[in-house]
Amino acid sequence: MKYSLGKKKRMLLLMLLTGLLLTPGAAYGVEKERAGKARAAQSSGPGQAKQQQRQDASRETRPATGVTVQDPGIEKTASNAASEALAAGARQQKQQALINQINSLAAVAGGTYGVSVLELNSGNSFGVNQDQWFQAASTFKVPLLADVFQQIQDGKIDPGAVETYTPADYESGTGSIQYTDYGSQWTVAQLEQKMMNQSDNVAKNIFIRMLGLDQISDFITGNGSVFDVENNRTTPASMTNMLMLIYENKVVSPQLTGQMFDLMTNTYKEDELPRFLSGVRVAHKNGAWGSSVSDVGIVFLPGKPYVISVYNDSNPEPDQAEATIGQISLAVYNFENSN
Repeated sequence: MKYSLGKKKRMLLLMLLTGLLLTPGAAYGVEKERAGKARAAQSSGPGQAKQQQRQDASRETRPATGVTVQDPGIEKTASNAASEALAAGARQQKQQALINQINSLAAVAGGTYGVSVLELNSGNSFGVNQDQWFQAASTFKVPLLADVFQQIQDGKIDPGAVETYTPADYESGTGSIQYTDYGSQWTVAQLEQKMMNQSDNVAKNIFIRMLGLDQISDFITGNGSVFDVENNRTTPASMTNMLMLIYENKVVSPQLTGQMFDLMTNTYKEDELPRFLSGVRVAHKNGAWGSSVSDVGIVFLPGKPYVISVYNDSNPEPDQAEATIGQISLAVYNFENSN
């Protein structure tokens, strides 16, 4: 009995030293095998003995059957995944804090606000009342301009072609063409510039006459957005989608896309989205109609550009709504710039 207990201890010690989790019987078999190989080595030449020793050493470094060896690469991958999950969770909390801040700003200003934000590199999106319908006002001029540029790319419209201002095109409000005489003539390129930089309503009406509301509606819906052209209403998410497609050159070529954004930069009115942003380019189009104020565009934050569409209905004070849109824009900018 004492002999058996001592033998088991020796086996256990052998297993600990070799790192192999073997059963007692298997350990005894290993000892027996080594003894037999030693005798064979004595009867063979020194070269065969050395070869046998190398084979034994190689065999001993291999893990025994049933023993799992952890790949350090798997551990590193698991660690990275855990770190990424923690970072994503922290960012989600900050994003929710931003949404709460937007709701607070809207509550102070009054009226109903809709906000849609899309990060163009990551595809991450968030917002408030993104799918609610709002008065589009002059933000309608964004898809209208995109439609005109697609017609130019397809060779159906010549940017140098001349259009004549008629009484049917008249509309008061923003823009300077309304103050010219009927019969005044403007190239398509001039009308584009006036429509986007001055938000000229006469230029808008000339383009509508050229294209037709049905064709414009088909263009917008064909690009995956919803727009009630007859009543000029849309959703923040739909306008964000349209701006994303323009940015990704899915509407027109990169060259024409660049021209569109040039027309939307440094406009006559920088009181909403760009209001509190300095040192960063904002290509945008604002709108105002009755108690509705809006601004939509792309903020070209270096390395992290994003689309932002902000709409408001039933606001009690237009000036306050413009400032609130500026505050919302700044809050989103600070979030994107720090995450």
